[in-house]
Amino acid sequence: MTHTYLYAITASTTLAWCGLTFANDNLYFSNSYTTQLKYLSHEERLQSFSHQLESEFEYSANQYTLNALIRVFADTEDNVSFPEDALDNFSGASKPLIEDNYGLDLRELYVTFFHDSHTIKFGKQQVAWGETDGIRILDIINPLDYREFLLKDAEDSRIPIWMANYAVQFGSAQLQLLWIPDDTTSHLSVRDYMTTTPISAPAFISQGERDKVSSLQTTNPAHGIEHWDRAANVSFSTRYGDFSLVYINQLHDIPVVDARYIGDEIRAEQFFYRRNVGGLSYSNAFDRWVVRSELAYTDARYVYFEQPSQRSGLDRRKAFDYALALDWSGFDD
Repeated sequence: MTHTYLYAITASTTLAWCGLTFANDNLYFSNSYTTQLKYLSHEERLQSFSHQLESEFEYSANQYTLNALIRVFADTEDNVSFPEDALDNFSGASKPLIEDNYGLDLRELYVTFFHDSHTIKFGKQQVAWGETDGIRILDIINPLDYREFLLKDAEDSRIPIWMANYAVQFGSAQLQLLWIPDDTTSHLSVRDYMTTTPISAPAFISQGERDKVSSLQTTNPAHGIEHWDRAANVSFSTRYGDFSLVYINQLHDIPVVDARYIGDEIRAEQFFYRRNVGGLSYSNAFDRWVVRSELAYTDARYVYFEQPSQRSGLDRRKAFDYALALDWSGFDD
């Protein structure tokens, strides 16, 4: 079987950046404007000429804070912006407003209440778990924006979602609980960075068999309270390092495709599945060295067969993922 991969080399230049910030004891307000020019070298064409105005707001009181982050954006080339007909991955409450090449996105909006050792945060937000930056083992609470694959920073690639986020401190330990009614899933690229590896893309989607797909139906996630994602994280510090124990019950945010071969036709159904994830993260510093690691066990993962006509082209498995990182800081500044 021939495997096809997409290699996209993008040269990105920030042409302009400016910011305006105001702050006092209770109020913080910041505006920034950024414009970027991106050139796709292997195709010798302009990929993106984007403009972004971002406004960040925070109001603090005795027992609560209110945070908001709003983005207004435009892309005159419209090659990596949100296609108007490809926003089905967003829930109604999280979907950005798009008109041609322009858009408005309420990135974050949440209120945080404090009482003794208890903190609860309601609203649209990001939660980052785990220790290994850029490797998605435990940092799986928020779906991702794959329009530019892995070129974006982690904070920009995560899609903020609506949730209730509760934490309580017990000495050097903390318990964090999440309830997530928002069923937004990852936004997959349909343009320059479309996934083609057979590990995560259906093997039957090849140039020679596209015309055989007679129907492609999507089974949308259920919305009842019993279908909300939920997660727990117990973190604590010892003389041997910092540890976190994680449990996540969630709808996997990338759909899989069930392919049925009927004569010369392929009937496909795209669906999402629920999984349980248990994991552990660890970090410790030794002089100039820092050790970071993660491991996770998942009770459900789908992979695609090289011969898609076998068993609908899918195999459901259990999976064990791990990562180890070693950081060294060798310069005083």
